[in-house]
Amino acid sequence: MIKKVVQNTLCAEIRQMDRLMRKANSAYPRISPYRVSHRVGKKEISPHYIDWINKIGSIVDAQRAKDSSKSFLDIIFDSTIALRKNKLGDCAESSSLIMSSLLSNGYKDGKIARLIFEAEARDLATNQLVGRKVFDTTHEFVVRNLADGAISAEPKSYGKNLIIIDAWEGFCGNLQESFKRYYDSFMGGMREWINTDANLKITYKPKFQFFNFDSRITSEDLNKFKDGFPELII
Repeated sequence: MIKKVVQNTLCAEIRQMDRLMRKANSAYPRISPYRVSHRVGKKEISPHYIDWINKIGSIVDAQRAKDSSKSFLDIIFDSTIALRKNKLGDCAESSSLIMSSLLSNGYKDGKIARLIFEAEARDLATNQLVGRKVFDTTHEFVVRNLADGAISAEPKSYGKNLIIIDAWEGFCGNLQESFKRYYDSFMGGMREWINTDANLKITYKPKFQFFNFDSRITSEDLNKFKDGFPELII
């Protein structure tokens, strides 16, 4: 009975976070420079279109460069202001938008996370580990309810109540749902690869890296976000 109550509570919280994400995406429509640039090569692109791609990409890059010397909360706030003004942003800007949404609604425990895949190579005959490599996807999103003492390399330590809010992907769910989503989005659904020539089985395992606030969040901070982004309040 207790387990069912916990599950129902988590489902309700995921629905609330999904509502928050959808409101943020609706209030801040934007163009993704990454998605636009990856259309190049799929059909003949005019020089004018290529110039436009470079222009919107440079605007986002310039904003990120300006943000680099600021405090974490100021980066989140100013990035969301720039997103509202320029209507341009990829996963990093989308993560800032969700952080601003959380803070505007009084949630303090959000953290920005980054997706990585760890590849393990094992001998087909002996199953002995012969190599390991980490691939950084550079994809960012936001998590809530991260367990105390969580270790990035050990997903089991993240906690059963972890919620992933990925505004760039338009996804909100639990850890298992996010792993399935990211296998499909970043690995074409591939979880392992058998290389018979090298006598290896290569397994790909998703993991998160977490980025914490560099300061304590005060009531004044929450009020700043609430006053700055009233359109994000649900």
